[in-house]
Amino acid sequence: MAIIKCPECNGKVSSEAKICPHCGYEIQKLENMESVIKGQEEVRRSNTRLILMIAAVVAAIIAVVVIYDATTVSYDEARDKALESAEEYRKSKEELEELQREQDEVQKEIDRIRGDE
Repeated sequence: MAIIKCPECNGKVSSEAKICPHCGYEIQKLENMESVIKGQEEVRRSNTRLILMIAAVVAAIIAVVVIYDATTVSYDEARDKALESAEEYRKSKEELEELQREQDEVQKEIDRIRGDE
């Protein structure tokens, strides 16, 4: 005994039933019950394949999003470090320029003192 769907209302019916308990359709009118059962099994298999393909596509999309997100985080971190390095470079350059000005002033003072001698 197998459970089949009534061709009339799609209700679940025993393959041995003569009448659908849901809608009253005369199941015995079906000449070839085996072909109906095989057809319904094929539909179930097709539905299962479809569900598996959809699940695979969803899993692939999730994987792409996760990889993209991981890459984006790495890019953001690299950008932040680059900006931080640029700021440190700017400060170092300003300090170097200040030191060079002081060195020039000291050299002028040395030259002035030597010129007075």
